[in-house]
Amino acid sequence: MLKITANSTTTCVTLKLEGKLLEPWLGDLREAHERAQAIGQALLLDLADVSFIDAAGERAVSAMLRDGVALVGCSSFVAELLQVSQP
Repeated sequence: MLKITANSTTTCVTLKLEGKLLEPWLGDLREAHERAQAIGQALLLDLADVSFIDAAGERAVSAMLRDGVALVGCSSFVAELLQVSQP
């Protein structure tokens, strides 16, 4: 299961994901991403509470990062999977 919560401020939208990011739920992530982009603010992706990402989820998140979405939190496992450094 995947829970997606969008939090907006005056400068950005944060999509907080919780649970497992698996292919069956990528449509929900894409919809949330498109809605957040439509606002025209910076987009942050919070993966701190994601416990697992399958290959399709990895590709989707990697594409979002290439498109300028900023990552604000993730576990060491997820950071290694996505090949990103953690602060």
